[in-house]
Amino acid sequence: MAGIDFKTFKKSGQFNKDQLKYIKEAFKFLSVDEITVFATPRFQAQQMAMMIEGYRNGLKKDQIEICANPEFDEDQIEQILEGFYDGLTIDEVLSYASPSNNRFVMQKERLQIKKNR
Repeated sequence: MAGIDFKTFKKSGQFNKDQLKYIKEAFKFLSVDEITVFATPRFQAQQMAMMIEGYRNGLKKDQIEICANPEFDEDQIEQILEGFYDGLTIDEVLSYASPSNNRFVMQKERLQIKKNR
């Protein structure tokens, strides 16, 4: 993905100023490959911010990609991230990470998995 930088996203005209703020911040410490997971107009700025925070907390691209479904709202993304912070595997997180599960269902299932480990 050579040649892609912050200006590429800005010039596209597809992002609002809040989204661009987070994309610009991400270029300070993430690779283009990592940034393209969330730098899409489908995500609201807050969703982008949460995925960036996941990277900052040491999560890997394959973990962040689970969050990268625009059908997830911020509360659902939080439950996915919390699962990884709790040390759950990708398969364990995928067992409860569904857009049809609200945050309360996701939280209950996450805590049950954590308890049963």
